Amino acid sequence: MAWITPKTDWTSADYFNAADYNRIKNNLAYMSNIADSLYNVELDGIILPDATYSDRPSAYKLNQIEIRFQSLADLLGYDYGTGVTFVDFGPSINWTELNRIESASLEMHDRLVTQASALPMFAFTLGLQGHTPFRF
Repeated sequence: MAWITPKTDWTSADYFNAADYNRIKNNLAYMSNIADSLYNVELDGIILPDATYSDRPSAYKLNQIEIRFQSLADLLGYDYGTGVTFVDFGPSINWTELNRIESASLEMHDRLVTQASALPMFAFTLGLQGHTPFRF
């Protein structure tokens, strides 16, 4: 999966759909992979399959996004506001919550990519013919 630039300009007139859910969910998975390579950790929250246009975002799916998002924020030591716990037949995710999650996701992504690019790398070649092997 690839990183998709988050939508950070949600308004009350916007509709949350399957493509939005998939972008948020997959961006969190993408960032989780970077965090795992940097910190060797498993983050909380289940990565669910992509939604289709016939799917409705259930409270369970939205809560899994919140759990993964908060787990990543805690790992990075950042406070991105208080998350919402969704309940079946209750209010769904709204534009202010979407702006909070997607804006913070963009910031967390940039921080993780910066950390990953700052890791020192050692350049060396193994198995050159004609050279004495390194011995302990």
